[in-house]
Amino acid sequence: MSRLIALAAIGLGLVGCQGLILDPAAEEGRSADREADVADPLTVCESFDVGDLGMRRLTRVEYDHTVRDLLGAAARPGTTLSEDGSAGPFASNSRIKPSETVVDQYRLAAERLAHEVDLSSLLSCDAAAPSCARAFVTRFGRRAFRRPLESAEIDRYVEVFELGATAAGASPEDGARLVVEAMLQSPYFLYLVEVGGEEGEQAIVPLTQHELAARLSYFLWSSMPDAELDAAADAGELATLEALDAQVERMLADDRAADMLDSFHRQWLDTARLDREEKDEALYPTYDDALVRSMWDETRAFVSYVLRSDARFETLLTASYTLGDASMAALYGAGHGGGEGVRRIELDPRQRAGLLTQAAFLTSHSTSTDSSFITRGLFVRERLLCQTVPDPPPDAADNPPDLSETDAPRKEQWSRHLIADECRGCHTMIDPPGFAFEHYDAVGAWREQVGGWDVDPTGELVGAGDADGSFRDALELVRTLAQSQDVQRCYALQWTRFGLAREPAEQDACSVAHVRDAFLESGGDIRELIKAVIRTDAFRFRRAAREGSSS
Repeated sequence: MSRLIALAAIGLGLVGCQGLILDPAAEEGRSADREADVADPLTVCESFDVGDLGMRRLTRVEYDHTVRDLLGAAARPGTTLSEDGSAGPFASNSRIKPSETVVDQYRLAAERLAHEVDLSSLLSCDAAAPSCARAFVTRFGRRAFRRPLESAEIDRYVEVFELGATAAGASPEDGARLVVEAMLQSPYFLYLVEVGGEEGEQAIVPLTQHELAARLSYFLWSSMPDAELDAAADAGELATLEALDAQVERMLADDRAADMLDSFHRQWLDTARLDREEKDEALYPTYDDALVRSMWDETRAFVSYVLRSDARFETLLTASYTLGDASMAALYGAGHGGGEGVRRIELDPRQRAGLLTQAAFLTSHSTSTDSSFITRGLFVRERLLCQTVPDPPPDAADNPPDLSETDAPRKEQWSRHLIADECRGCHTMIDPPGFAFEHYDAVGAWREQVGGWDVDPTGELVGAGDADGSFRDALELVRTLAQSQDVQRCYALQWTRFGLAREPAEQDACSVAHVRDAFLESGGDIRELIKAVIRTDAFRFRRAAREGSSS
């Protein structure tokens, strides 16, 4: 089969010496597709401009979810692919040219998926029937490429079908498998291809209906459009902001939205590091893979529950309940009611408040033996306040003091070390919010003492805008952060990065401001925040490339 796909690639232009084609619009049969049913060019900004997205390749998570929805595959081939690029804290392959190694990874994944796929779920006709090849290519190709195929494309993939079906020892079903294998390596599958709309030199053009549908589905589901969204694109029903709002409501109510919420918060909270987080077995004997899964399940279930209840950012950070299984209830010293599965757990409001006191976050921002006030404090500065903390100076001490000593409380030991340290300026910003979480050990369990000394979680936040001020403990700090408009602006920016799958450019200033203002005016409603991202000019329009450019 691999020999046949190599032959087919010669005619289909799937791969080249430099990797996948970066200008799919130049392919024969698909020269700058121009759909007439482009989105209504109603803008939300008077200063109409958008940044350049470039060609965006699917992330590993998006790849897995797409083959799941396209093929019904339970496998996770994305884990075999090279690491994604990034936009802020979020995975994004925008403008990243794949290496030959990545191209080969896609080839191997396509071969395996095509070999293992259950064709009965894809073939709606007898593979041996003369008309089946065209019917299969038309139907499957539409779903794989997230748009209707043009006649020339259909003809070329019918040839691939026939090539696979007529090879020595092959069957008609092998023709269908070869089409699947070929399409899974096409740039139209691996990229969100956006070439529609009328172009001028560096013009700003609306996305076509199918391009907009794909952006919408990969934002809200991290996967391909479903039949209803695809039909709406066919009918030109995504041309108004009201129609987009209706689709957002429908899609957020779908179970697949949990994938998106999990993806955003796992990356924003940086809890993906739990995959490689190790703990000292003698100190944390209950820490194992099962507990890690429970931690992830808790955060996933909690953010999904909040979105479906009041959807408030403040609730996300301050709720005195969570959703977890019996192992999480035991970790928190709370009642669970017994039995299997995830359920609502009422927490001690003197110890727990929202995401930042959940075990997934606290464990991710710890060492193998203890909590890490530096990484916890950095999170507050960088991810909650969108502040940039400079790297340590070249002459900074490589070996910080051993904070396991018991001659003084940990905070005092660290403070003595910093008296003459050039790092004091940054650590004055980082350490207070980090020490606020010292009541939580390396797996998120509550503790009263460290090294025989009572925990001192008090501190003062400075240089944090409207969040400045003293706090008694992590709970008071979290409540202040949840109510801070500066923190809410940062959270809105994080969602803008995630939704656009790129770092906002200077040209996106109005779109960024629109999202920020809409979120604040809604009182911190996350559903309205998501809608605001989709309403932006930056989401619904694209910057056309100059003639001859590969952007």
